[in-house]
Amino acid sequence: REMLTMIEGLQSINRSILNRLRPMALGQVPVVELLSALVGERAGQHPELPIAFSSAGLLPSYGESIDLTLYRCVQEGLTNIARHAKAKRASVTITHRNDLACTEDNAAQLTLTIADDGRGIDTHVQKGIGMQGMQERVQALGGECRFEATAGKGTLLRIHIPVPAAISAQSTPGSSRA
Repeated sequence: REMLTMIEGLQSINRSILNRLRPMALGQVPVVELLSALVGERAGQHPELPIAFSSAGLLPSYGESIDLTLYRCVQEGLTNIARHAKAKRASVTITHRNDLACTEDNAAQLTLTIADDGRGIDTHVQKGIGMQGMQERVQALGGECRFEATAGKGTLLRIHIPVPAAISAQSTPGSSRA
């Protein structure tokens, strides 16, 4: 019985770690619900830090690569705020816009913004592994990841990811708010 209890405990830890790396619901539920749940989970872990979440015009999914990148960027951004920012509040906003100047391959763009009112980061200091990971993921999708900070006034992470025309054409985005 002790062995079975230990094995069940290890399996539970393993599932938890795997879910943090790639959420099991990815591809099963709309990305907006996945992101909203992640923000809610983080807000529950840090009740002293209210986190607002809003979205507009999102498709149910943008494919595994984009959905996972959005998830991991929100995850890392909120982790950094909770650990380092000493913020009183934070916000996560994601929008899908079609009214941008179109290129041949991309007719739309996702914009993810994560902001806090904390102490800010020194943008001249070498970025940590988490921030580098976010930039690499976004750049691999042809996007852009920028950090803007003002000492004592907070940090703004702005991510733009082009949406391939084939994905944009799958469905007309509806407006959603969580």
